[in-house]
Amino acid sequence: MSQRQGRTSRAPEKPLIDVRMILVLAMLATVSFFAVVWLARGWTPPQTVRHFVAAAGCDAAASAGVYETERGSPGYWQHLDDDHNGVACELTKRPTVGLCSGGNRAARRVTCVVDGDTIWEEGNKLRFLDIDAAETDSKASCAAERVAAAKGAQMVIEVMQTGYRIHYTGRTGGYGRDLVKMYNSGGQDVGQLLIQQGFAQPWPNSSNPWCD
Repeated sequence: MSQRQGRTSRAPEKPLIDVRMILVLAMLATVSFFAVVWLARGWTPPQTVRHFVAAAGCDAAASAGVYETERGSPGYWQHLDDDHNGVACELTKRPTVGLCSGGNRAARRVTCVVDGDTIWEEGNKLRFLDIDAAETDSKASCAAERVAAAKGAQMVIEVMQTGYRIHYTGRTGGYGRDLVKMYNSGGQDVGQLLIQQGFAQPWPNSSNPWCD
């Protein structure tokens, strides 16, 4: 006579470590770490946050609005101090930059401004990402567009003279131009500033706001 074996069910075992507890502890550790740095350095909470954001690189520092930070200041990290002179994420400054002229710009490795959304930097032609600036000269559809184009180009020239940083997006636009973002000395996106000032519009677009 065979015995029937009943099936027995076992309650699922609880994990040895509660995942939620790990998350809570991680959050507490992060907050505590920020608090220790804040108190030890005498920085404000926003400065402390910007400091740790900048650790990801100079592009991240740009988004946090910290540039050319000296050793001991919020945003200074040794790995961002390329020449080890005590200043991180130094800006590029071109005091003599102006409007482009002449040909063979790549061969001559020129740095100059074409218009509000296109520049040459050491022989590389760069186009600002996601904006379309007013056209200059014969490309303009009306006098108002030419005025906006001249003001936009002058704005870019002033940014390059006082200090800027280029972020290469890794994308290429029309005519083989590298698509980039330019940040000014305050960490602001120059393309967005051009739009705000009325010298450019978002790209892609289907109208001409200066002449319509």
